[in-house]
Formats: sequence, C-alpha cells, structure tokens
Amino acid sequence: MFKPYLLRSKEARVHHDYILADITKLEFRPKSFDTVLALDVLEHLTKGDGLNLIKNMEKIACKTL
Repeated sequence: MFKPYLLRSKEARVHHDYILADITKLEFRPKSFDTVLALDVLEHLTKGDGLNLIKNMEKIACKTL
C-alpha cells in the first residue's frame, strides 16, 4: 500500500492492523487470511513477479483470492 494512504487510513482507524511490506516478498503462514485481494497491482509487476504473487496469494488465502 502507498505509505501516505496507509497512514491516513490508520489515523482514521479504518482497520485494526496494518502492514507495510514489499508485495513480492509476502511472508505469511499458509491459510492466514479468508480473502486475499490485490487491486491495481499486477500491471505494475513483471510477468514472473506477477505469477509468483498469485501463487503466494493462493497459499495464504483460505477461501477466496
């Protein structure tokens, strides 16, 4: 997430937890989230990084991707 947007959301208390990270290096346990969503992301990655991201998202999602 773009850091200024993250900070604005945090100040507004939109969510309880926030993580600022490199999306190409996600390190979450398998099945950590019910839903994993990436909006306006893939078009900014190389094809290889995009495919790896999708594979990682599939691993950490319990229900939907």
